[in-house]
Amino acid sequence: MYLRLALTTAILLLATGPSQAQVTLSRDLGMSVDVASDGRLAIDLQGDIWVIPGGGGDATQITRNLRSAQRPRWSPDNSQLAFEATIGGQQGLWLYDLGSEQSSFISEQSRIDRHPEWHPAGERITYASSRNGFGFDLWETDIATGLHWRISHRPGDETEPTWSADGRNLVYVYREGNTWSLVLRSFNASEEVLVRSTQKISSPSWRPDGSLVMWMQHADSGMTLNMAILSEPRLLRVYEEDEGIDAAPVSWLNRQRMFYVANGYLRKRNFNAWSSSQLRFRARIEPDPIPVVKRTRAPLPWIDEPTGELVIHAARLFDGIGFDYQYDKDILIQGGRILAIEDHAERPGKIVIDMGDLAVLPGYIDADARLPGGMSASHGPDLLSMGITTIAANHPNAATLTQTWSGKTIPGPRLLSGAAWQIGPQPRAELDVTGAVSSSRETGRPAGVALPNQF
Repeated sequence: MYLRLALTTAILLLATGPSQAQVTLSRDLGMSVDVASDGRLAIDLQGDIWVIPGGGGDATQITRNLRSAQRPRWSPDNSQLAFEATIGGQQGLWLYDLGSEQSSFISEQSRIDRHPEWHPAGERITYASSRNGFGFDLWETDIATGLHWRISHRPGDETEPTWSADGRNLVYVYREGNTWSLVLRSFNASEEVLVRSTQKISSPSWRPDGSLVMWMQHADSGMTLNMAILSEPRLLRVYEEDEGIDAAPVSWLNRQRMFYVANGYLRKRNFNAWSSSQLRFRARIEPDPIPVVKRTRAPLPWIDEPTGELVIHAARLFDGIGFDYQYDKDILIQGGRILAIEDHAERPGKIVIDMGDLAVLPGYIDADARLPGGMSASHGPDLLSMGITTIAANHPNAATLTQTWSGKTIPGPRLLSGAAWQIGPQPRAELDVTGAVSSSRETGRPAGVALPNQF
C-alpha cells in the first residue's frame, strides 16, 4: 500500500513538472535512409521523418507524432519527400513539401499503398498497391493531376519498384508462392528475371551509373547485401555479409558514395572500400507536453463527529514521516480531529484510551482500489485490520457498503467514489455535513485517517 502511494506521487510529480524528459537517439532498428542529390539524408526514426545534414550532426524532425511514417524518398529536385504512413485513419502515400511544411495525401481512398519511388523526371511516383485483396501490383500516380494507373498485373505480389537514373529501366521484387524474383523491365524489351530464389528477396536499388542493382537476400543465417552486375553475361555477387545489414534499400549519392543501415546504425561507404563507417547523428525527441490539470481535493465528510476531548496513549507510534517509532506518546483529539501529538503526561478530566503494547499507525488510503465484485460488508473489519481506513473505488454495492460501514454494527473503512476521487469535485460552496463545515483548506484531519502527502 505504501509503495503504491509513493509510486503514484512520483508519477504525478513527473507528469505535472514544468518540463518533460528529452530523449536523444542516434540509431533505430528498422530504420531506412534516402540521400538527396545535395547530400542531405532523410530517415524514418520512431515512425517519423527526419532530415540529417550530409556530414551528420543534429537531425531535424519533419513530421511529428505520426508513429507510422516509413520509407522516405526525396524528389529529384529535393523539394519534396514521399513516404508511406497511416495518418488520421488513412493508410497510403503522403507527400511532404519542405517549402510549405505541409503534408498531402496522394493515394486513392481505401487502398493499401506502399514503397513509393520517384521517377527521375520528378512528375510521377511508382508504388505497390493492393486493391482487390489478391496481391500487390505496381501503379503510378501523376503528381500534378492526381491520376493513377496500373503498370503491372501478375498473379502474386509485385513490390518495391526502383528506377534507373535515366528513367528507362525499372527493377522490382516479384513473389509468387514461395518463390521470389528480382525482375528487370527495360525500355522496349521483355521483362528479365535477374535473380530467382526460394529465400526472400527485398530492397533493390540502382547504382547511379546503371551498371548494377543491389538487393537484400534473406536467409536463416542473416541478411546479405548482393549485387547483380548488368554485364553480358549477368554476374551475381555477394557484396557484404558480415555487418548485420537491415532490410532497407541502399541509397546512392553518386556512383561511389552509398548509405545504408546496419544493426540500427546509419552507415556510409565508398563502393570500392572494404568497410563502412558510422554516420553519427542526434535526433532529439521532445515528448508532447502533458497538460497540467488542477485538481481539487475531494472533501471527506464527517460522520457522527464526536464532541469533547479524547487522548490515545500509544506505547509506540509510527507517523509515516520518520523511519522509526516514537515512544510513549499521547494523541490529542478534539471534535473528531487530531489536535497534536505530545509526550505522555497525566491528563485529568480527559478520556484516555491506553493502547497498551499495540503500535499506532496512520490510516492508509487505498487511492485506486480494485475491490472484488463479491465483497460484502463483513469484510470491513479485515480491511481495517490491515490499516486501511479509507478506500477510493468503484463497486456495484458501494451504497450498501457505505451505509453499513458508517453505522454501529459492522466497522469498515470510509468508501469514496473512485471516479470522484480521481477528478476531484467541481468548485462549489462548502457544505455542512452533520452540522460541521468540511473544507479541503483546513489543516486538520479526522482521527485515524492520513492524508496522501503524509506518506
